[in-house]
Amino acid sequence: MSKRVKKDVSFSQVDPHEIKLLQHALKQGVFSRYIKRLIDKDMQGIQTVERPHYEPISTNKSHISSVI
Repeated sequence: MSKRVKKDVSFSQVDPHEIKLLQHALKQGVFSRYIKRLIDKDMQGIQTVERPHYEPISTNKSHISSVI
């Protein structure tokens, strides 16, 4: 019997933001170590640098004319 607990993290293959999250996490080395460090920082109240998240918006002629 294993003395370790495994938890899955799923990432959407169609959501551009989740694809970027996965790509970034995979660049950090060992995935589980990276996630554990993020959890540890959260438990200590250490905030990581938040980057602004921009969602694409749909536009139509009425939106454009209100901006111009």
